[in-house]
Amino acid sequence: VLLLASMLAIAAAKSFIQSCNSASQCSSLVAYRTPAAQSLGAIAALFNIDTVSLLAANNLDLRSSLDPGSPQLVIAPRRIVKVPISCSCVDGIWRGNATLYKSRPGDTLASIADALFGKLVTAKQIAQANGIAANFGGAVAAGSTLVIPFSCGCGDPLAGGGTALLMSYVVQGGDTVGELAREYGSLPGDFMALNGVANASELAAGDVVAVPIRACGSSFRRSAYDFGLVVANGSYIITAGHCVQCSCLPNLQQVYCTPAPGVISGSCPDMRCLGTNLTVGAMATAASVQGCNVTSCLYTG
Repeated sequence: VLLLASMLAIAAAKSFIQSCNSASQCSSLVAYRTPAAQSLGAIAALFNIDTVSLLAANNLDLRSSLDPGSPQLVIAPRRIVKVPISCSCVDGIWRGNATLYKSRPGDTLASIADALFGKLVTAKQIAQANGIAANFGGAVAAGSTLVIPFSCGCGDPLAGGGTALLMSYVVQGGDTVGELAREYGSLPGDFMALNGVANASELAAGDVVAVPIRACGSSFRRSAYDFGLVVANGSYIITAGHCVQCSCLPNLQQVYCTPAPGVISGSCPDMRCLGTNLTVGAMATAASVQGCNVTSCLYTG
């Protein structure tokens, strides 16, 4: 169950909390809003992920990763960048604890939470996650490595069924439930139920909410490397040592995987299925007396 709960007694902003009772984890997203023009490389470094993961999550052309002058590598001010994170069950609550930040001279918990990470996390949450005194305005010792504990969630909260990824999003002035749901492919009722909101007017600027994004699931066996793979609608991921690209295309419920583009795949094994000339993601048809035989070459995780 997700609830909106106050995370700072001194502030009105609220953050969703999703309880958990297992040691499992899932893929999740945070919606990072650029404070100024910012390179994807800088955003990737801030969140401790690679640039390829950011390009994929935002459905940008992988070829731009080879061109330092590509306009796709610089994001305009106040734009949303979807950042993939791993969401784990920590002390009974889903949290994204994989992001580490090394403090710089002059940093405070408040400046790290607000200016650097765009209020996706609070100063109090950072203090609690790192076991430090909650002096939000006081300087943090330069060179300290801090865990940045984003709110995140797991599960399929769509009332009509289907797979979803949850994205943590900071509400802006003028946002409405209907607009957020429509932009990310869910229904207003799904959004409100997920966040424990009975009335759309309960949303306030600065609240951190969970936005469900329709996604494609997978049916890989439990022992597979990519077991449980979920890809947000209109995006893709690069996996298997940068050798496989799995996409979520409109109107599909299952991921569709093909060999990754050569610009990033480097040295990869033969991508053909054993005993065929078909590469991963390809299919062939042949007429027979019984009708039409279809042979597919599928990535199995």
